[in-house]
Amino acid sequence: MGDKIDFSFDDKICGYLISMPDFVRLSDIESWIINFDLELKTFQSLKPISILLDSNKHKFESIQCLKALRDYLTHIQEHIAKAAFVAPTSFIEPEIVSGREAYFDKFEDAYLWLENK
Repeated sequence: MGDKIDFSFDDKICGYLISMPDFVRLSDIESWIINFDLELKTFQSLKPISILLDSNKHKFESIQCLKALRDYLTHIQEHIAKAAFVAPTSFIEPEIVSGREAYFDKFEDAYLWLENK
């Protein structure tokens, strides 16, 4: 994995796979927001997308990183049909919060949940 936040579109989940590097800085989040926002503006879909955000290493420079990420995801929520988040169980227990949002400790489980929508 590189040192930036990567994302790619996945046809099976009709959405984006977003992978965090081992250590995430606020500047990484800010750069990703700019790039992902441009991506969403060029994406030609009439229906909302899914996202799978893998932060399983969950090593952030500061709480500001998480705040910026949450603020941005809230800002684009009208474009998101379903969101799955991967994080270590030491930070959050796996849980399906609703039909739109769920938390997992394994990427594969999150992917299957989105694929079976």
